[in-house]
Amino acid sequence: MAGELTAASRSERLLAATRGALADAAAARLITEITEGRVDEVAYARYLLIEEGFVHAAARVLGAAVWHAPSWEATVGHARSLHGLVTEQRAYFARARADWPVRAEPGPAGLRQAEGLAEHVLRGAADHGYPAIVTAMFAAEHLYLTWCSAAAASGAARPATVQNWVDLHARAPFTDQVAFLRAEVDALPADVGDSALAEWFTGMLREEIRFHDAVYLD
Repeated sequence: MAGELTAASRSERLLAATRGALADAAAARLITEITEGRVDEVAYARYLLIEEGFVHAAARVLGAAVWHAPSWEATVGHARSLHGLVTEQRAYFARARADWPVRAEPGPAGLRQAEGLAEHVLRGAADHGYPAIVTAMFAAEHLYLTWCSAAAASGAARPATVQNWVDLHARAPFTDQVAFLRAEVDALPADVGDSALAEWFTGMLREEIRFHDAVYLD
């Protein structure tokens, strides 16, 4: 057993150590309802607003990742991810806002709570640099790969706008982006301890739960 643990990659050890936190984040009310095909129009309208805001923050963080990338290959990988946010995902929000039947936004308490996710990842980038960036973004993107893959496979009926969002996170190039982030976590230097990775990873997942719950706050 000890040999198997030693042979495990950093990302494998990280995912094993944070399995419970990932399950908790994937069980958030909004995620569960979308997965099961129970989509509240007001909740999803609010989600479109706060999620687009976070995508903007994620684009800024990926810009920092490009700046601090340790290799040419890492620079290209983050640039591709950034390109996806400012093209395909930005276009999704423009279409979704036009097509969704209601307009709604969280109340002041909901907006404050939702902002915590962007604040968390931006603060981590400023305080801890590249290792925190790739670990936090891996947490966020692995969460979305996990629940959107399950939702896509469930066969539940959803409005086209919601289904398109699910599908976007269950196929390439998003799946390639998650694999790239995982490889970057594996390549982090040994002086960045596993405990730090787990702290950044679970901290991001805690904020993901608060973020998704914010759509129900007035």
